[in-house]
Amino acid sequence: MITQLCGELEKCINNKNSVCPITKSDCYNPNGVSLIFRNTLQSPKFLEKKIILISDAPYNFPGSPNGYPNLNAQTVNEFIRLHFQQYGLERASARRGQNLPLSECVAKPSEIFDFIYLTFHPIFKNALKSQWAQEFVERIYWTSYCKRSYKQTEMPNSCVELLKKEIELLQPNLIISVMKKGSYPVIFRETYDNLELKQNKAKGIFKWTFNCGNSTTDMAIFPNPSGANAKMKGEFYNQKDYITNLIHGIHKRL
Repeated sequence: MITQLCGELEKCINNKNSVCPITKSDCYNPNGVSLIFRNTLQSPKFLEKKIILISDAPYNFPGSPNGYPNLNAQTVNEFIRLHFQQYGLERASARRGQNLPLSECVAKPSEIFDFIYLTFHPIFKNALKSQWAQEFVERIYWTSYCKRSYKQTEMPNSCVELLKKEIELLQPNLIISVMKKGSYPVIFRETYDNLELKQNKAKGIFKWTFNCGNSTTDMAIFPNPSGANAKMKGEFYNQKDYITNLIHGIHKRL
């Protein structure tokens, strides 16, 4: 199954046309580079636990994080080394500290890398600092609703079928999602609010059924960690006991 999925991902990575090779529809960003960590799929550390993180899109790739022109990344490897490691995890560590207790990992994140640093903190406690980003991508399959940046355009549906294939072929043990609200019905056939109610009722990680009802996986959903989503994040992370159970459940899986 992983071989089949890698073939689909290669189509996306190598696509130089304006038409999506998966859906045959117009690509929303034919000049963009696909951010796909396909090497994760070959990692024994990932295959052992099969945890998937789904975000919206590689907003600052290719290119530089806002205000950091010296961290310009044009390839996936540069993204891991510059955006993820230096700009992301090391900056979060400088802000938050290292070896955080669970009580500090339930803090409201400021952006996606801060979210990763808090939510997956046991990975960073137990790895060399210089290897944090690489260790993460060996353990967690980070994918996205959009495989390319969608700056200056609305959230497209062009990558939906590939994301569905990723989920169904990998049959993950745990999905962690930080997508925008509008993405949930398209991918999961349920609204964010309905899924969050299930999560709240379960007081943490909950069961979700996929693949036409034949398979289930554990799921944890969070609001998009973008700084522009402050109100929704504030309401979500203000539920301290509930969020502590949720984050603790994820930490135990790592």
